[in-house]
Amino acid sequence: LGLGEKTGIDLPDENPGFIPTKRLVYQRYHSRWYKGSTLSAIIGQSYDLVSPIQLLMAYSAIANGGKLYRPFIVQKIVSWNGKVLKELKPKFIRNINIKQKYLNAVKKGLCDVVNKDYGTAVNARIKGIEFCGKTGTAQIISKTYSIYDIKNIPRKYRDNAWFVGFAPLNDPKIAVVVLDMHAKFLGANAAVIAKKIVEKYLEQKGLWKPPLHKKTGKSKKGGKSKSKLPSFIYTSF
Repeated sequence: LGLGEKTGIDLPDENPGFIPTKRLVYQRYHSRWYKGSTLSAIIGQSYDLVSPIQLLMAYSAIANGGKLYRPFIVQKIVSWNGKVLKELKPKFIRNINIKQKYLNAVKKGLCDVVNKDYGTAVNARIKGIEFCGKTGTAQIISKTYSIYDIKNIPRKYRDNAWFVGFAPLNDPKIAVVVLDMHAKFLGANAAVIAKKIVEKYLEQKGLWKPPLHKKTGKSKKGGKSKSKLPSFIYTSF
């Protein structure tokens, strides 16, 4: 899925991240591998290090049926008089070695996260679109504060909130990742931000129309938000 290796994106100083094994953990940290290390690693904690663009690549490969592509920032370079000097196209890297039936099972699970009542991202549902994805929480420190008293936790100790997803399920057009650093509302809020990005993209492409809402005659008082906007990246298929 491209984790633990450089993506080749056209940006400087990319870090390959780290996907742990017994040998690599010993070489890098001079530490033993315990049974608990496996449990932590499979849920993305412990020694795991991944970047938002790596997760976006992985989810894009899951969405498109198993093809891993190199991401890029610059689509084309145009001169002052409109002449296209260089145009970049998606670069195929490899097929991921996962059977289609397993990919389909993962895609169904990601779809249920958003569209089933027991999912952790029900607030990210899009009417008429099967939006699929997963919330995530990256701990900054061991829990010394109650999550239910999060407003009193110093910001630097708050967990990072993630959401990665794609839409629609059967004909994916966009994949998106949101990383909310030191978040106040964890993954559910990151999912709502991702939803708004996907809605706007699909609307601009003429693939989705927002539902009509009845006017009530009431207006809400607005105010400026003091929180910093989270980082997000999206890719189109």
